[in-house]
Amino acid sequence: MVNAQGKILSNDITSNINVPQYNNSAVDGYAIKFADLKKSNNLLGLIGKNPPGKIFQKSIPPLSTLQVFTGSPVPLYFDTVVMYEDCKINELKISFPKNINLGQNLRKKGEDI
Repeated sequence: MVNAQGKILSNDITSNINVPQYNNSAVDGYAIKFADLKKSNNLLGLIGKNPPGKIFQKSIPPLSTLQVFTGSPVPLYFDTVVMYEDCKINELKISFPKNINLGQNLRKKGEDI
């Protein structure tokens, strides 16, 4: 072992594919743009839902949220996912708690490989 000191024991591994292939949700909940919360007093308009395996095709207005499920692709506009259980739903508006962290519950494209 003394002779192994300072030696390289491994090499970087690279891949030509991304795993996951796209940003996706780690939980059932709502995708948000973190900066929108301060602009909207933690109340965002619901623009729809995005099931797993589907790419959301509609335009995304500012101060909006999208319902997502575990494994659902998350559009690039959004940078955070808040668990369903932590939100209050009032028709087409969703109220979010104050204790949210940027990037929570979001699995980024290529973060595994």
